Parts: sequence; C-alpha cells; structure tokens
Amino acid sequence: MPADAVIEMPAVVGTDGVTPRAARGPVPPDVVALTQHNCAYETLLVDTILEGSFAAAWRAMTMNLLVRHAAQDRALVEYILADSPTGREP
Repeated sequence: MPADAVIEMPAVVGTDGVTPRAARGPVPPDVVALTQHNCAYETLLVDTILEGSFAAAWRAMTMNLLVRHAAQDRALVEYILADSPTGREP
C-alpha cells in the first residue's frame, strides 16, 4: 500500500486520542488484493477528478467493483465532475 493510503482498521478512541489496534494474525491474500485494488481505483479516480477528465474518470469508475453498468458509470462520473474543482463535463 502507498504510504499515503487511507485504510479502515480497528482503533480505540480515548482521551489520549486514537490508538490503532494491531491486526490479529496475517491479513488473508484475498483481502490484501481487494484492498490494493480499491486503493488503486480511488487514487486514480481522485486524480482524474482533479484533472477534470471525463474519459479518465469513466475509465477509473469502471474499476469500481460495485458499479455494474456503463450507464451507472456515466451517471456517477457526470455527478462527480459537476461538483469538481474543474467543473468539466463530457
């Protein structure tokens, strides 16, 4: 994982702040692969949104395992880019 990747993990929140809890045993290979895939998708999507590139954002969105159809991809990209800093449309 990249050093600047954001991941979800167990933690304890107390008066001293947030203390991450160590994983119990090794992370299964399928979970590692899925986490790496999701990190790559999210990184690419953020980069393309900042560029304002519809084509690149659509390509990134197709990597999202929860998006199943091209029409859904397009609608999400149009929605995201409408509020992006560049404000570019397809």
